Amino acid sequence: MAPTAPLLAALFSLSNADDETSMLQVPLQKVLQADSDECRCPGYYEAECRQEAAQGCSWSAEGSSNDPWCQCLGVDNSAPVDADTVTLPPPAGSAPSVTVAPVVPDPATCPSDWVQQGAVGADIGGCGLQACNERYGTESEVECAASCDAMEDCAGFTYAPMNGDRNHEGVTVCTLYEFDVPTSAWTTASGIAVQVFCARPIVEVETSHWNFGVRHTGKYLSGHAAGDSTIRTVQAAAARCDELADACGGITCRSESSCTVRAASDLSTSPSGEFSFLKAYSIATEAGSYSSSHTGQYLSGHAAGDSTIRPMSEAQQACDQLDDQCSGITCRSDTSCTVRAGSDLRASPSGEFSFLKAHLILQYTMVDGCTSQNAQVDRAVVSEFDDATASVRCCSISGDTCDSDHLDGGCQSDKTYDEATALCAANGERLCTEVEIASQLCCSTGCNFDGHQVWVLHEDINPNYSASHRGQYLGGYAAGDSTIRPISEAQEACDLLEGACGGITCRSDTSCTVRAGTDLRTSPSGEFSFVRH
Repeated sequence: MAPTAPLLAALFSLSNADDETSMLQVPLQKVLQADSDECRCPGYYEAECRQEAAQGCSWSAEGSSNDPWCQCLGVDNSAPVDADTVTLPPPAGSAPSVTVAPVVPDPATCPSDWVQQGAVGADIGGCGLQACNERYGTESEVECAASCDAMEDCAGFTYAPMNGDRNHEGVTVCTLYEFDVPTSAWTTASGIAVQVFCARPIVEVETSHWNFGVRHTGKYLSGHAAGDSTIRTVQAAAARCDELADACGGITCRSESSCTVRAASDLSTSPSGEFSFLKAYSIATEAGSYSSSHTGQYLSGHAAGDSTIRPMSEAQQACDQLDDQCSGITCRSDTSCTVRAGSDLRASPSGEFSFLKAHLILQYTMVDGCTSQNAQVDRAVVSEFDDATASVRCCSISGDTCDSDHLDGGCQSDKTYDEATALCAANGERLCTEVEIASQLCCSTGCNFDGHQVWVLHEDINPNYSASHRGQYLGGYAAGDSTIRPISEAQEACDLLEGACGGITCRSDTSCTVRAGTDLRTSPSGEFSFVRH
């Protein structure tokens, strides 16, 4: 009996179900078909599929599949991509994305009228004299230097070219400082130094009224002279101060290259560690009648009790009128000076400066140690205040022998006049006179001093007397003789008194008396003495 239509339909449905069930039990070899993008995905290998996610491969069960497999479905953002194992060419018509490190510039250099401080990369920490955001965009080292010139307190600057500052890539950096001595270093982000630190050069300028050996550290002078606030080097500021004459009392500096001219000559304590130089005035009503200024020193005692404050020239005239009662003048400024009795200079705690009468200043001479040698040296005359040095040769008191290599400590060179005098005295001798040296008495006496400059006895000093003992006196008039004589005449009178005279004491080279004592005592009035051998 043939099956009815309903039965056939039911059997057909059951048959299809059996076929579908049997198909799940047979491994299917799915083949990837190429699409328009030429996607190629690695079938049923999940790890390989995920590695190719960049070209659109996705491990998914989408579609008609009963299980996940590798399909070309576009980028799968749900799965991480191992960038180390995916290497694909860029899409057609596009460039790869590349991160480029900043180009390291050549080191910056200082402009021609500035000098480099320290090595390349030298720096001072912080933003200097400006707000930090004001330092960017300066086009060149020259423009940075001009900014420093335009700022009163600027003594130096650093310039980092484009990408030269590790904290500020993409811009130039110009930093202005009130000091010109670097304290640290700075580099690019890659650790390469290209920044430069520049300061003004110290230019040697002829200045006639200055003693740069006396620096008043921690002191300043008030007021810009003639309103001039220009920052200059020490020497250039001193030259400008000279040009301003009496309008300028000195200069105050933050560094050797950052100084300004100042009106005042009274020193004040600086809260920022500045230092100053006072102008060393040179005055005289007659040529050579007074010394140049002894800055930072004073003379003791008002001459003849006169404490009147006068301008320099008037004080000098008053001192001249007081004759031997006045040894010089001491000043606080060019308009505030007093006449003084003492001739021994002392350190002034307030920055005073003084002028000694010229006849109170001893001049010492150094000559060739042996004029018979081929290599001769020049004769020189120096002031007792010059700190000049020479070699030492000593003669016997009688002047018949010379000694060079038997002094205490052996051969003696680079000694001041006072040191040379003391060395000879310790050996029972004295310095030789210029006449004795010229007679070749000392030639070939040792130490190879025949071609050296050697000290000779001061021309006003009798060989029978010591060198001058400044600020000291000898007690008692010899044989009651209080006659005032010049140095040479007083020494002759002392010699005539023989054992009754121990030496002479003087207020000046024309005002000396013979003395009985040989023990030197401190003089309150700045006298000086010569002890008889």
